[in-house]
Amino acid sequence: MLAASMVMFVTGCQKPGNDPVDPDDPVDPVDPVETFTNFISVNGTKVEAKSVCAEVIQDGYIVVAVSPEEGITSYSELGETDDDGNPLHKFVYLAIYPTIINQDIDFLTEEHNFTFMANMDDFYVEYVYAGYFDEISAGTAKLAAEDGKLTFTLNSTLADSLSTLEVYAETDFDISQINFNNMSYNGEDKPIRSAFYDSRYEAYDMTTLYFAAGHFETYNEMLSGATYIVAVAVPNSDLDGETHEIDPETTMFIIQDNLEGTSTSAVSGTFSGTINEATKNYSLKVDCTAFDDEVTTFSMEFSGDVVSTAYAPAEPNEMTYNDETITLNSAVIDQTTSGQWKVYLSPTEGATTVEEVSGDALILNIPNSCFDGDSIGFSYYKDIIYVSYGDETWSYNNGNTGTITALLNENNLEIKFDNYDNCKAYYNGSCSIVK
Repeated sequence: MLAASMVMFVTGCQKPGNDPVDPDDPVDPVDPVETFTNFISVNGTKVEAKSVCAEVIQDGYIVVAVSPEEGITSYSELGETDDDGNPLHKFVYLAIYPTIINQDIDFLTEEHNFTFMANMDDFYVEYVYAGYFDEISAGTAKLAAEDGKLTFTLNSTLADSLSTLEVYAETDFDISQINFNNMSYNGEDKPIRSAFYDSRYEAYDMTTLYFAAGHFETYNEMLSGATYIVAVAVPNSDLDGETHEIDPETTMFIIQDNLEGTSTSAVSGTFSGTINEATKNYSLKVDCTAFDDEVTTFSMEFSGDVVSTAYAPAEPNEMTYNDETITLNSAVIDQTTSGQWKVYLSPTEGATTVEEVSGDALILNIPNSCFDGDSIGFSYYKDIIYVSYGDETWSYNNGNTGTITALLNENNLEIKFDNYDNCKAYYNGSCSIVK
């Protein structure tokens, strides 16, 4: 009886005008809530991030850009504008230096280099970067790279309208393209692209290394071309993986600023590192807290192979004449004249006689005592040395300058010539000798 009364009460409590629900009546479909793995949300309104681009660009910056538009394949496309200079695309953009990858970034306090921009409806940021954040009242981000994937998260609030932005995006990413070797000099982050070691100090159980931001194939190129060079000298025994204090009496950390023409030495700080003498693989972490000029700040991290300061790449066998490059395939030395020999460098392949090369060769007339590897100038032997090619002849008596370096070892000739004007040549290989 109680159960029957409850059923009557429930059915009797219908609101007037509402018909009872017939279980057989069709039910209007309810739109499903859309969910996106990659999304951009402005003021809580979420849209799919249909394009996600991640790249490593100049100076080693990692750039990620997301857009609600399809077909964006590079961050560079986001700079496209109409005739009035207005952006054509909606996007959120973040560029960071590798120093802060896999770390939480606070746009208001971060000191390392980054750039944040956004062009979304109700959320526009022209530029936010380290030390400049007037357009926002809050902002955080993180780029996490792991297992071939880059995950991008960002939250920010505009300073004027208090509009909010949230981003989450994932994309494939090859972490090996990131250069984690970097240094920070007076607050400016730079990659380390060149590293050299000087073996002359190994006898003293010292490791001497040189670093630069530019890519240089040789040590001499670095000396003449780098904006600044970092020189480090530490005892081998201190490269044990432990942290050591910088002691100016036993260690050296010098920054040579080629733009300013100055150098400064660290007087305090810490360093740690390891060394593999066999493979010339080094790791080094440095944090200099004070320098002798009291204004410089410097830190660096490096892990990788280094190149000998004595390294010189193999030069191709070729000559350059009036900006035309000519491959040199044969060398013939005519030793029939007493006291002086003629060297014929020719593009003709397989030539073994003077007759085969006389029509197209660069001809160098050199004292036979000067095939010892030492450099000689035209003025050394004014009446003997001359170089000719085609209708031109260069010599001291003709008012020309030039340098020749020649080394003959049995039937192998290495020779280098430069007139510091319109002709230079290098050859290293077998030669035929005519006596």
